[in-house]
Amino acid sequence: MSFTRGSFDKELVNLKVTLEQMGQDTISYFEEVLTAFFEQDAETARALMQKDEAINKQEDIIQERAIMLIARQQPVASDLRKIICALKIANDIERIADFAVNVCKSTIRLEKGGNLDFKTINKMAELSLKMFAETLNAYMEEDAAKAKVSAETDDEIDKLHSTTLEKLMRETSQFPNSINQLIQIAYVSRYMERVADHVTNIAEQVIYLVKGERFTLNN
Repeated sequence: MSFTRGSFDKELVNLKVTLEQMGQDTISYFEEVLTAFFEQDAETARALMQKDEAINKQEDIIQERAIMLIARQQPVASDLRKIICALKIANDIERIADFAVNVCKSTIRLEKGGNLDFKTINKMAELSLKMFAETLNAYMEEDAAKAKVSAETDDEIDKLHSTTLEKLMRETSQFPNSINQLIQIAYVSRYMERVADHVTNIAEQVIYLVKGERFTLNN
């Protein structure tokens, strides 16, 4: 069966739209997970852990479509770049969803009660997901400048993570009975920092997609 240029272009668009949906679903998933964490709702966290499978399946679909496009069309360099970037971005999104699962695990381990301060973690979460949404938008618009600006948020998130760890270290001596809770907060801080790292990877892929050049951000 022949595979015309028109049908190939349509499949490229479908691949891009599927990837956008995967990204949007992951953002929504993470928002639910973080709500459960801040509310110390272990029961909801357990239920939410299963949602990761839907994100994994979306990555599988993207991989299958990408392989089909390469096999059928033998795309030129610019088209191949679009396909490879989609594969790499899908992998980063899937890794972000894995961190949502990790937050669920920390929520389950987090003992309810105690005078816990989630302000910095909440700020990190807001910045990370905003950065994710903006970078996803930059991908859809193929806007390298937007991707670069969005990635700059990573530095702020790194600083917040360092601040959180310093604060938690002080609190372990002040509140020895809350060490388990403080450890889980430290884990979640680390997860949000890693989310930002993966979003930065996505931003780098957007720049490569648009310019055809590798560009390392925030090193």
